[in-house]
Amino acid sequence: MARNIIFQFLSWNVRGLNDPTKCTIIKSVIRNWLSTAIKDQANRCLRWIEWLDRAEDGRVLTDLERNLRPKLKVRYEELCLQDEIKWKQRSRVQWLKAGNANTKFLHIRANCRRNKNYIARLSDGSSTLSSPEPIANHLFSFFSNQLGVEQVFADFINLQMIYSDDCFDLSNLHLPFTLEEVEREDFSCAPEKAPGPDGLPMIF
Repeated sequence: MARNIIFQFLSWNVRGLNDPTKCTIIKSVIRNWLSTAIKDQANRCLRWIEWLDRAEDGRVLTDLERNLRPKLKVRYEELCLQDEIKWKQRSRVQWLKAGNANTKFLHIRANCRRNKNYIARLSDGSSTLSSPEPIANHLFSFFSNQLGVEQVFADFINLQMIYSDDCFDLSNLHLPFTLEEVEREDFSCAPEKAPGPDGLPMIF
């Protein structure tokens, strides 16, 4: 399409229409064509994918149709990526003129972010959702089921029933350390193992 546009304009022989003017016109026409070409192709891919989904609900797809659907999805992702790159290139500004309100710049940035985060369609497995409220409800329900709920276990161990006949004296656990206990633990350490606070092993 773009090649045909270029050949058509360059073949014109109109008085007063020189090559620089032709190039300016070609640039404008191609820009207008690109602004809608990506979106139109993406919409056509979505319509074909939806048609194949509906057809699969009523019958078995042919080999050609089964092979076509993944190719359509790949092409749709490529078109979305091209559209995202286009918006990023448009929003890449190295400097802003002083005193300018820059409303056009801000609008492009806002539209780029909105298009990047916006979910136009979502499939729940049986139908395609296109309104914001059903999409939000489906996402909330889906991720709620993914996270799950807290499970309360009724089984527990009754230690009192197990050790009811035994009497353990644990009062010594609350007593302060004695000097003999500290010395016994210190001298039982391996002399060549872990260093102490001074960085030297116990042998020193």
